[in-house]
Amino acid sequence: MATPACGWVRKDLLMLIYEDETALLRKGLFDVQNEVGLGHREECYHKAMTIWLKQQEIPYTTKTALPLLLDNDPACTLYPDLTVWGKITLELKAVQRNLRPTEHVQIFNYIKAQDHKLGLLVNMGLDRVFVKRVVHEKTPSEWKEDWTYWNGAETESVRETGKHIRSTIHKIYDQHQCGYGLEVIEKLLTLALKQQQLSFVRCPVTTSSFQGNPLGETALDCLIIEDHLLLVFTALFDDNKFNISRGLSFMKALNVPWGIAVNFGKKTVQLNGLAMSIRGSAMPSVAPHSHIRGSALPSVAPHSSIRGSAMPSVAHNSLHDQHCYV
Repeated sequence: MATPACGWVRKDLLMLIYEDETALLRKGLFDVQNEVGLGHREECYHKAMTIWLKQQEIPYTTKTALPLLLDNDPACTLYPDLTVWGKITLELKAVQRNLRPTEHVQIFNYIKAQDHKLGLLVNMGLDRVFVKRVVHEKTPSEWKEDWTYWNGAETESVRETGKHIRSTIHKIYDQHQCGYGLEVIEKLLTLALKQQQLSFVRCPVTTSSFQGNPLGETALDCLIIEDHLLLVFTALFDDNKFNISRGLSFMKALNVPWGIAVNFGKKTVQLNGLAMSIRGSAMPSVAPHSHIRGSALPSVAPHSSIRGSAMPSVAHNSLHDQHCYV
């Protein structure tokens, strides 16, 4: 399950942003479902909603391309369903189930890319229209890193590759901060590695085994950089603990002694240098490091324990604002 990318705030404790506009859009969504009916394709509801917006003389754009750039090179392009009044993102779904965390992350991406304060995630597929308000609040981002286990024991080639990867990740942080989902982060990271002219293999294959018995081949969700360094990354986790454990497991399976784990979290980018020799010992915590100093990989002392968190699904409650701090 996925970490909630946002916290919850009670309606009676916070004045809802764009409350009048939301009420009007909800009316339009109800009108559309009542007339179109249940069980139709998403595109039908989308077209009906654009007709309703025109009738109400509400300004909107639809499927507007939002390119995400890195050093002026396009990493990916996002296409939100509707942008209303130039300030509210409207994302329509028509599925006969509760919306999944990946669909919540999708609207987070759209809101962040457009720098909007509010998005409405809508499901027209059930017997009642589901409308989730998602509020985007800008907060300062933070960079944290820990290279304790890279304290001079790594080879020079691994160290140089590590510096390039660190520079690559920091460039993404400088230009986009935090808050995007994994799909966007993967595209930004892939482009950044190519810009650095670093070679990499995506999802290397290993043979799984148990007590010496082969179980079949598995493609591991990681990158092998320059044939000698493993990189694992996550997005919107609360910390880097799962990523560290996963990275160490992958390193053992692939016999790669050095690695890097990075989590592009909700408000913090956390980066840890990994060494296969630490498998039996506790990983250090991620210590704050506000900026990159020089080109060396400094040893950063542990600061506080890393708290792991399971990733619960986002609750469905249209009476609350869901706050996305990015």
